[in-house]
Amino acid sequence: MSRIKSPREKEIAAAYARGENYQRIATSLHIAPSTVRTHLATIYRKLGVSSKIELLKALEGEHPQSKNSEEQAMLISELALSLEEAMYRRSFLPFLVMHSNYAMRNLEYCSRIVP
Repeated sequence: MSRIKSPREKEIAAAYARGENYQRIATSLHIAPSTVRTHLATIYRKLGVSSKIELLKALEGEHPQSKNSEEQAMLISELALSLEEAMYRRSFLPFLVMHSNYAMRNLEYCSRIVP
């Protein structure tokens, strides 16, 4: 973890490697999930890792396998982080649809009783 200097980055890296998701990390640190994602992208780039397993190994002092190119590693880490964030956001879709339908029904009802 010597390439990670920031205490915040160390905290986020450790939490993510333990299996916590963006939202849980963000809530516990009182920051936005997008900020967690930005920190993780920076951490992945600094450590040259492209998965949680590689991140955990790097945090434990093991050196990640060498990559064909640094760009490939950066792309893979960005895609992995984007996928996790997209999956988290998708989990809220049913909730949002239900509440928007409820709001529309209330609006229709109110428009009928208030001329």
